[in-house]
Amino acid sequence: MPAPFTYGNLSRNSLRGPDFRDFDLSLFKDFRLTESKKLEFRSEFFNVLNRVNFSPPGGGATGAFSSLGGAVATQFDTPTFMQIFGAAVARETQFALKLIF
Repeated sequence: MPAPFTYGNLSRNSLRGPDFRDFDLSLFKDFRLTESKKLEFRSEFFNVLNRVNFSPPGGGATGAFSSLGGAVATQFDTPTFMQIFGAAVARETQFALKLIF
């Protein structure tokens, strides 16, 4: 352990967390009802391949998508040093129907 308020001998970016990969897909179709009215059907798929995206080690993430950029506990004396406690949300699907007039 280095003395307080001094630098140690660990190189920069030598502690890395798991990588993040995401594949999103959106499909939509317009249906013309009349000359001035149309109906739009839209489907959106997030994390289509359903890949697990783990949170950073020691971040104490709650599983929310926005927690992936949180603080990382890299103190050697903490019990959560370099442990992974959460992941981003799994596959999500949403559908929408919109009437344009």
